[in-house]
Amino acid sequence: MKNVCTFLLLFLAIQFSLTAQDDPQLWVEGNVNQVSTTDSFEGSLDGYSTGGSSGWTFTTNQASSGFYSASSGIISDNQSSYIEQAFTVPANTVATLSFDLLYTSNYSYGYTNLGVFVSVNGTNVESSGSTSGAFETFSIPLSSGNNLVRWTVINGYSGGYDFEAFLDNVTLTYYEDIAVRIQDGTEGAGKVLTSDVLGNATWQDLNNIFSNPAAIPLTLSADLLYTYLLNVSNQQTFGGYGINVDASYIGITSQNAAYTFYSTGSTYGYFSAGSGYTDFYSYYPDNYGFYSEGSYGYGVYVVGAATQAGRFIGELYASTLSKGSGTFQIDHPLDPENKYLYHSFVESPDMMNIYNGNAICNANGEAIVTMPDYFEPLNKEFRYQLTCIGGYANVYVKEEVADGQFVIAGGTDGLKVSWQLTGIRQDAFAEANRVEVEVDKPDHYKGFYLHPEAHDQPYEKSIQYKDEILSGEIEQKKKDKEMLEKLNAEKSPAQLNLPTENKR
Repeated sequence: MKNVCTFLLLFLAIQFSLTAQDDPQLWVEGNVNQVSTTDSFEGSLDGYSTGGSSGWTFTTNQASSGFYSASSGIISDNQSSYIEQAFTVPANTVATLSFDLLYTSNYSYGYTNLGVFVSVNGTNVESSGSTSGAFETFSIPLSSGNNLVRWTVINGYSGGYDFEAFLDNVTLTYYEDIAVRIQDGTEGAGKVLTSDVLGNATWQDLNNIFSNPAAIPLTLSADLLYTYLLNVSNQQTFGGYGINVDASYIGITSQNAAYTFYSTGSTYGYFSAGSGYTDFYSYYPDNYGFYSEGSYGYGVYVVGAATQAGRFIGELYASTLSKGSGTFQIDHPLDPENKYLYHSFVESPDMMNIYNGNAICNANGEAIVTMPDYFEPLNKEFRYQLTCIGGYANVYVKEEVADGQFVIAGGTDGLKVSWQLTGIRQDAFAEANRVEVEVDKPDHYKGFYLHPEAHDQPYEKSIQYKDEILSGEIEQKKKDKEMLEKLNAEKSPAQLNLPTENKR
């Protein structure tokens, strides 16, 4: 009862109304005052302090808006420069500091010792190594009290590269006259108010709430048409995760869905460019970084439009493999820095193994060739070729393979004979998976080509295009395009910056 009275007195004191209705509700109304100040450096540095290898100044060379921005000037090898300002945030208030930043350089990579670093009271909170050529907007939180914010440009590189940073539209935003404040010692930034079955409420960290999915599962369910059920946006320039799953068994699974991951993005459906990081990673070497099991169709379907569809660094295992062609690619032995060398695979309608070597004939004109102990269990239907080197003799196979060896005869003492021996695989896997050399295409693929361009046929005659039709992807792409055009023509409430009504 005491807590209820306290709430009543609080709302009455700040002239809010408490309205009781037939069903239990708490209705709070009040005006939240947003305070916002912007430094746009229009003709001055607005009282900012600078230091380092070069002094910051205002310039018209670059501007996010208006005519001016703050410029670090040229930062050469092993130099740094900073600009800073103190921002005061009222008590019991959390503020947001946003700013536009442009980082230019004739060096296209950013590392820990290259770029612009932003600190608050000496603690680094943001960094940018992007040289996109356009201003980027960043946002950092500021706590109550004095906050010394410093933007530092660092060139820790020795190579004759120049760097310059431009800062614009530094905006401090916070709210006064907060309508509701509930404090019990458990409150904190980003926490949510949760209750037990009796209605006893405490502030909880979202990470704690969802740390035990068996006890508190997260289910997202909606009837959506061409929009997101879950949209993850990460604004950090360096690092961070879109989705991070820490699970002992399965992280993300999909059932009864046409696509687990699907994107109609014009640039990347899935993209990772982290230096030294992996897209799909499994800590334990005997586990799978990426696992896909397709009961029908393809487990993984990848299309490379103009370049490689995939690149695998390391060992690659496939139980069976079908391909249009194949080569090895290595650095050219005669010019490894500037050229590649390719050799084509040797093809055969049989599952053939090839063995070869050289043998020296003895005084009887014979040579015994010993094969590996696995040769006979692995192979059958042996075929032989013999060629004399450095002389001629009517050499022949005197005894075929038996007990791991065969005998060459008809030579002369010391004659070198080059031999080649082939066999057809007869191991259990080969016997169960013989290559069917000529195969009719399935009815739904007849009239379509694996490689239409080789037959002067259009893409629409490709089996890939047929797959897209069968999966509904062509129709889906048309619908997605129409929906994207519609969404681009309309603005969401967030884009319209509509005021939020403060009612609970």
